[in-house]
Amino acid sequence: MIDKKIGGRVSSFRKQARLTQEMLAEKVGCATVSISKLEIGSARASVKMLAKIAETLSIPLMELLSFPMKWICRKL
Repeated sequence: MIDKKIGGRVSSFRKQARLTQEMLAEKVGCATVSISKLEIGSARASVKMLAKIAETLSIPLMELLSFPMKWICRKL
């Protein structure tokens, strides 16, 4: 479940930055399929990869990893 939430945030921020999955993958140094799988929640990214994504999107890493407290509490 967390994987899908993180992936959704990556997708949202990527679109706000007007980047395609291909463009983001190139800037981050990974395969386009890796970005695609991350965004749909079928693959996990390392913290190092998420940090590269955040830097590329000009956002703090915590923006990708922050969720509303009510969502976190509901899932526990």
